[in-house]
Amino acid sequence: MDKEKREPDKPKNKAKAAQGKNFIPGALRKASVQKLLILTGFSLIVSLLITPSFLVETPFYQLGDIANRNIKAKRDFLVEDREATLKKREEAARQAPVVYDLDESVSQRSQERLEAAFQAMRDRAQGLSPTFENQSGQLAAPSPSGSPQQAGPDASDLAGRFFENKKEFEALLGFQVPEPVFSILHERQFSKRLQERIAHLLNAAFEQGVVSGKSRLPQVQGEHLLIRTTLSQEERPSTPPYVFQDLEQARKLTKIQALDDQGDASEIIAVVFLASQFLQPNLLFNLQETEQRRKEAYTSIKPVYLQIMKNEMLVREGQRVGPEELLKLRGQEQGKSYGRHFLVFITLFLFSGLCIWVFAYVAVQHFPSNRMESKDFLFLGIVLILILGIGAFTVWVADSVGDASLSMTGKTLIYAIPISAGGMIACIFFGITLSLIFSLLISLTEIGVFPRTA
Repeated sequence: MDKEKREPDKPKNKAKAAQGKNFIPGALRKASVQKLLILTGFSLIVSLLITPSFLVETPFYQLGDIANRNIKAKRDFLVEDREATLKKREEAARQAPVVYDLDESVSQRSQERLEAAFQAMRDRAQGLSPTFENQSGQLAAPSPSGSPQQAGPDASDLAGRFFENKKEFEALLGFQVPEPVFSILHERQFSKRLQERIAHLLNAAFEQGVVSGKSRLPQVQGEHLLIRTTLSQEERPSTPPYVFQDLEQARKLTKIQALDDQGDASEIIAVVFLASQFLQPNLLFNLQETEQRRKEAYTSIKPVYLQIMKNEMLVREGQRVGPEELLKLRGQEQGKSYGRHFLVFITLFLFSGLCIWVFAYVAVQHFPSNRMESKDFLFLGIVLILILGIGAFTVWVADSVGDASLSMTGKTLIYAIPISAGGMIACIFFGITLSLIFSLLISLTEIGVFPRTA
């Protein structure tokens, strides 16, 4: 009865096996294709595991770290010294001139207002003569309160004309004039001589330049000021001590110059007052142009580069990494080409494939009794990858531990890698002869995991 029950199961198992094979493409069922895929796959994995050991990367250091090995320049390169470049650019910006605009129209407008006011009063004197000419005789000297005293029956009419002329004079000048000052000018009939004295004082002050304040002027030695005329666009540099004055100093200087001319005291009072009122800043600080000059000076400075020659020592073992060393290390990393990494990977891929193919060829051709199939090569490949993986992990742990322990260094962990375990496993399943060849393959690939320590 048992045989009868078992016999129907055999066709079912065969049917399931045939159904499973249908899912595998026909090309993959060939042993040669399977072996080629195994060779390509394991060569790729082996090359991925051993490639990092053949790439000498520069350690990533922070400022103040201690270098664990000597690092030399691999090529000639230039590295920008950003700190030196920034200092030179800031120094150039500080030495850029402070720009002031000399507004020549201020003096011109003042002269025109002065000329118009005095000429109008002289024209009125000619048009109203002799009444206007006799106003000084008809009006007595100003009273202590500042208003003229009446001296006849037409005094009120003359006083009205006096104040009317004063208002017109003030309107033409653009500022108020005290009655005593106007009376002095009125008595001198707004003479051309007084006008020329005022104009001379104004020209002297405006030619030197009048600023609103000296707080913005450069005081540090080496800095200079640039004066640019607004009409002619001419530029002339100026360095301390500056000849121009602020508004208060210009008025004091005008008063001193007027006193030096000597003459009637009342005329000096009128001349000083009018000249002081006409004075205004004609040397104006140009913030926009100053910032533009500083920006141009800043950008005109080219970067400062350090010349690094090939094989020049960048940092020595045990040396503390300073700003200059860190700058050189960053410069070497910036010019690094990653094409070399790909070339190393392709080379190791081809080398790994060649070694595995030689092993498989020797195993099949010279040991036909073993009858190596695809599943056998797959098994040995897994063992090879396992041993390489353990080796790569151990090297990583050794690099991480370093010499932190006094009793044991990180390099001693390399001897804990079970390299011989691969040969033992191959010996158990395939015999001692094949295990010797497999051990040679493991040794060749394992050396690639730690070439510096082998």
